[in-house]
Amino acid sequence: LWAQTVSINSIGFGAINRAMFSRGYLEEAFAVDGCWGAFQGAGTAEDGTAYGFTNFEWLGGTGRGAFCYRDGEPLVWAAWSQLATIGDAEEFESTIPPLFYLGRKLLKGYFGYGKYRGGPGNSAVHWCVQPGRHVALTRPNGGLSCTAAVGLGMSGAYPAPGCFMISARDTNLGTLLEAGDTPRDARDLLEMVDDGRLEVGNLEIWKTDCPELALKDNDLFVDGAGAAGGWGDPLERDPASVISDLNDGMTPKYEFVRRMHGVVAAQDDEGVWHLDAKATEQERAKLREERVAESQPAEQWWAEERERVIAKNFVPEVHEMYEQSLSFAKFDREFRGFWQVDEDFVFEVVGDA
Repeated sequence: LWAQTVSINSIGFGAINRAMFSRGYLEEAFAVDGCWGAFQGAGTAEDGTAYGFTNFEWLGGTGRGAFCYRDGEPLVWAAWSQLATIGDAEEFESTIPPLFYLGRKLLKGYFGYGKYRGGPGNSAVHWCVQPGRHVALTRPNGGLSCTAAVGLGMSGAYPAPGCFMISARDTNLGTLLEAGDTPRDARDLLEMVDDGRLEVGNLEIWKTDCPELALKDNDLFVDGAGAAGGWGDPLERDPASVISDLNDGMTPKYEFVRRMHGVVAAQDDEGVWHLDAKATEQERAKLREERVAESQPAEQWWAEERERVIAKNFVPEVHEMYEQSLSFAKFDREFRGFWQVDEDFVFEVVGDA
């Protein structure tokens, strides 16, 4: 229930920020939350002592969304506290003996893109060592990656990527430890799996709640969360800021950046990126033309969607949502007015349709 409550708070903070922006309080308005996450677990030590734990590091401090005039920051936002903090890794390790950090870092490229980008999210690699009789994650990922109310973009920007978790079990981590070559974040882990350095018997990527994960010696789990949404059209981002992000490694994939921001650049012999201003202007003009070609008149969209509404062509969950929402007079009036449906139009209770 706490997770849903915090999500409701996010909706409220979003409404407040939009209201401040609409009234000209630009310095105070930003895209609010990062996509926060948490995990819970339990275990039994070798001597039979039972314990439980919760890790709220990516709940206690997430990225703050972009402002309408500057980028958001990492780790500084917690909607329920003025003192955002991700806590001490060493304290968590001392409290939960089988779990150790191999790394805890900002994750490159993990934010909402826009004229101003959101605060970057974070990733930690957790290593299971001598788990005793049993240790498991009983609620990995906190159910938050599917929450659409957090990490939203503003004014044409992209929302933040959702939170996620990776489990890597039956690994050759012992061999890698001897060589001093271990993953430090989610990107590291997946790259090491791809190139064969990290051998994994069972690799799973979860973008929503997953079943209980029992961990054995040298198993790994990686969480990623805290990314925040951007503000403004990505094609309006200052090219100098894009180049800076490339050179800092904040955005690691040039071809992705070129499509996102329309910025054309090249690396010199030392690997430093340099802007091609004329080519950038041409690329952005081309991307804007592509947008127009792919667009659809609002009248055409409305007509096609109205046919879908009349046919009640929705998955059961959405069907039930409409059936319940139409019991509220204001929603019922606005729904019928917008879609121009008769008074006798109803969504039957799911199961009776």
